[in-house]
Amino acid sequence: MAKTKGKQYTLLITGGEEENIETIQRYFNPLKYSCYAEKNSVNAFAAALRILPDLIITDWLMPGVSGLDLLKKLRGNKITAPIPVVFMAGAADHPGCVQTAYNGRAAEIVQKPVVCEELTSRVSAILKVRRDQKKRLDRERDVFLQYKEYLQMDIELKAKELTDLTNQLAFTNGGTESAVSAPENSAEVNTEQLDKNEIDRQITMFKKDLFTLHWTSIENTFLENHGGFKTGLKARNPNLTEKDLKLSLLFRMNLSSKEISHMTLVSYEGIRKARTRLRKKLALESHVDLTEFLKGIG
Repeated sequence: MAKTKGKQYTLLITGGEEENIETIQRYFNPLKYSCYAEKNSVNAFAAALRILPDLIITDWLMPGVSGLDLLKKLRGNKITAPIPVVFMAGAADHPGCVQTAYNGRAAEIVQKPVVCEELTSRVSAILKVRRDQKKRLDRERDVFLQYKEYLQMDIELKAKELTDLTNQLAFTNGGTESAVSAPENSAEVNTEQLDKNEIDRQITMFKKDLFTLHWTSIENTFLENHGGFKTGLKARNPNLTEKDLKLSLLFRMNLSSKEISHMTLVSYEGIRKARTRLRKKLALESHVDLTEFLKGIG
């Protein structure tokens, strides 16, 4: 935006009688404004693109292209669209042009003959509103950037929690059998009176309860960051079961079939078959990697 040193705002003045333009320039120049003048709207539009003024003052009626046509051109260009436009209109033009100008998003209409003090007051008020809006947008942008940074930190923390829970579950299941089986060798237990099948059953039940306990935490942590995951899968195939969704979540976490088998107490072969069924339900072609596909959901 072109500004003269020491000036706060840039104005573009166009149309009307040359004498009026010069009068407005002489009035605004000693103040905080850098003023540029163009005789017609065609040149004014080119100047607006070149200097990007803070505000444009234009006559309603001009030779060739009217002030309204200039307004339409300005609003139709994404670079000049935000520039506020103040119209100068004669008494004969005023009744009919007011609504038309405001419908075209004009900032203000000043009746001719123009009183410079009134024009200055209107221009100053418009630019103050614009300045306040910019300050508010800058503040909102700062808040947004801070919130975005907070969300990124929160996502990283949740991802770490999810990894820790997964590792804890895998580690716990790995050491469960020895922990649960310890009483079998204890002097306090008469192992001859215990049925080995019953012991195995109790160990398996203990492991399943442990997995269920940890699974709730894993699932909740995951869905905090990927709330649309289940919905996205269901959209792909409404007939997916809860087991399918659970298995999909584990594969989405990039766990291998062996790791999932160890966690869920389902045989490795069982997990492989379940994986194949899941691919068919999701209608995945052979070259599509299941884990990468699931990462693209939610």
